[in-house]
Amino acid sequence: MSSSGFWQPGPLRQTLWHCTRGRKMNGIGIGVGIGGKKSMTACYLPLVTSISAGKKIGEPALTRASGQYLRDFENVLVRQINNDKPVFTGTRKVRNFYLNSATLVTQGVTTAGGTYRVSFYGTGTITFTGAYTGSLVGQGASVRVSKLITLTPGTLTSTVSGSVTNAQLEDVTGQSNQNPGEYVPTTSTSASQYFDYLNPHTVDGNGVVTDSGTRTPITTAKGYLSEPLSTNKCTCYSVPGADQLGSELVTNGGFDTDTGYTKLNTTIDGGKATLTITAGSMAYLYQLGDLTAGKVYRLTISATRISGTGNLTLCNSAGNNILAAPTISASGSSQVFDFVPLTTGTDCGIKRQTASGDYVWEVDSWSIKEICGTNSVTGAAVSGLGPGAKAYHDGTTFQNPIPGMTLSGDTAAVLSIVTDQAAIDAAGLGRLAGGYKFYDLVTGVGGAGNVDMAGAMSAVTTSMSCYARIVSGSAVMSDNAGANSVAISGSSLSRFKVENFTAVAGRLLRITAAASSRVIFAVPQLEELPYATSEMPTNGATATRAATVNSLPTASNMPTSGVRHIQFDWTPLGLATGVTRYLFGSYLDANNEVNISFNGSSAIAINKKVAGVTESTAWNISPVVGTTYRVDAYIYANNKMYIKASTGTAGADGSTTVAPVFGANLEIGSLNSLNQAFATIKNFRIEKRE
Repeated sequence: MSSSGFWQPGPLRQTLWHCTRGRKMNGIGIGVGIGGKKSMTACYLPLVTSISAGKKIGEPALTRASGQYLRDFENVLVRQINNDKPVFTGTRKVRNFYLNSATLVTQGVTTAGGTYRVSFYGTGTITFTGAYTGSLVGQGASVRVSKLITLTPGTLTSTVSGSVTNAQLEDVTGQSNQNPGEYVPTTSTSASQYFDYLNPHTVDGNGVVTDSGTRTPITTAKGYLSEPLSTNKCTCYSVPGADQLGSELVTNGGFDTDTGYTKLNTTIDGGKATLTITAGSMAYLYQLGDLTAGKVYRLTISATRISGTGNLTLCNSAGNNILAAPTISASGSSQVFDFVPLTTGTDCGIKRQTASGDYVWEVDSWSIKEICGTNSVTGAAVSGLGPGAKAYHDGTTFQNPIPGMTLSGDTAAVLSIVTDQAAIDAAGLGRLAGGYKFYDLVTGVGGAGNVDMAGAMSAVTTSMSCYARIVSGSAVMSDNAGANSVAISGSSLSRFKVENFTAVAGRLLRITAAASSRVIFAVPQLEELPYATSEMPTNGATATRAATVNSLPTASNMPTSGVRHIQFDWTPLGLATGVTRYLFGSYLDANNEVNISFNGSSAIAINKKVAGVTESTAWNISPVVGTTYRVDAYIYANNKMYIKASTGTAGADGSTTVAPVFGANLEIGSLNSLNQAFATIKNFRIEKRE
């Protein structure tokens, strides 16, 4: 049925009813069909920027216990942090990270880094420290000023002085238009809003924001994102980030008790270690525990020089230096030093030795962790995770310091962590790949190199996916037996998928680069579903995304008599033959329900189950993933049913005049909170025709 005019059912159904689509006026549809019949809109949910817009009786409710990712109107991947909030793909999302934004107070916001836009009204000043250093000065109570800032991973501290109102900090990483969005007020949590028009704001050379007044509609809005429950079984790090530290190697690093250390001229008391050095003497404390030469470690230490001018360094059990650096030369809290031990099997401690002078140091705490994913082939210290972090073959065995990744095959193969900003931005992944780091597999002439991702498959229907691009040569994604493979192609990052196969228990997701090849990859995903759903990043453990359930009360929204017309726009995002998913449903109990389903390959149907007996009317359709279809379903006054889509042909009709039985709620994209469609749905409407 088109958006206007008349539609007449096929010959088998002409005797049932003739229907028309009415015009929506202030939420009520009014129209005249064949025979002068009128239609009234019982409920209408546009589902483009909100689940509660339009005409409806009773507030729709969305349930989701974990966040989702979505693609916005610029194809930028955006995380929906707020649980129990809907996700709308293809729209423009604005999230304000500041809390209690009406009158801003000093606060810290922790981010993975990227490009952010800050704005506010008032005459005060925000001074930034931590992840960014600088300031933004207000220009008046009615003037909105803004500044584009680039954050490093960590905490941005915004110190407020004077009047700063309606403040906003938003992530614009990867967006082509990085002007400030609409102000989104917040209280004790961050908040988001969606918009179905392009950003209307401009910024002049003085940072003053102006609303142009133009509201250009976004044509890519796909609607509410429905997704099933799923778990990413890959337990590696989806993207290599700066926070991938190994387990704590120091015991009793906070000096809570006077235990675990061998000491010289050192006391432990009151949660502190005090090293007292007289001229020509040494003071140290150490504990048993090996460090490995060639690996990179991070020392975090809080220490205060009480007297004298000497420095602290790391030592072994003999009191000898285990490295030339770091040297702690100044007092400070949580000072960070990255270092490479000179020898393996070194017991580790803190010392101070002097030829002259007296010194006293107090150490409040210290910590040593391996920086996973780094390996100092040259012996030089590596900051964070690279570039230049290596998993490599040392001539005898493969060394594998990158957690969750196992390298095999060509002995010349190298697995690195590299910065790939241009490609990541082009793929819209800047907000997912903190620090723009991806994995980099390079092979030599000797043969192929393999990288296996931790996280074993089970013998069930499975899909796997990964973002990757070819720099040179060729590569494939498969399981670690070489089965269920897909070729990786193209110099731009794309998501490669192998879907709807029965896995062999215990196998792993593998990336293989042929001899003399180079492939860059990240975000591996292994799901026990017939298709790959939206991204679920992992950080050393599996990640689960809860199913979405969007429901509204049946009462007053579903008419109890006359012709009931259910209409919506459906965009399938994942399809699999033989896998039935629900686009609409109302469930009373195991024997009574009404739903609209798709069988995964060839037919969409409206179904009613009454007293355990199911009746259906189908429409033959072979949908294409990513294409939008208008669906119209009817329950006639005599309780017969009909369904059609914007393409396809009429299918079998097994419906009777038995009255359908509805439950207390109507669900969009599911039935009884289960079997969610992986799809977007918008322009959901229920009309009554009399």
